[in-house]
Amino acid sequence: MLTRFISNFVADHVPLHYRNWRRVPFHYYEAMYLEIQTYFNLDMYRGTNLWEAVRATVQSDCQRAYKEHKHEVKNSFDSVGGYNDVKGARQCPPDDMDDEAWDNMIDLLFLDEGYRKQ
Repeated sequence: MLTRFISNFVADHVPLHYRNWRRVPFHYYEAMYLEIQTYFNLDMYRGTNLWEAVRATVQSDCQRAYKEHKHEVKNSFDSVGGYNDVKGARQCPPDDMDDEAWDNMIDLLFLDEGYRKQ
């Protein structure tokens, strides 16, 4: 359940235009952790020999969810014209993304030379 919660939170609350999870500003992770505490008592592990494993698992799930969601959005970009028709692609945001977020994704990530060379 925690893994699903993290996947949903990342998809709904974290902008995808950062190159990878490590570059996402820390305040998104903090907000997610506060929300996790509403449903899961992770603090009971704090100060125990299990805490590092719990923390690492949450971090790993965040990284995986971010990468998977970004990959899905990139596939959407490619399927509506991609680099061959950026103007057309701008007109077709994914169903779960508003126009502004889609434009930011295109401008700040897909059109970034460093990202395109990956």
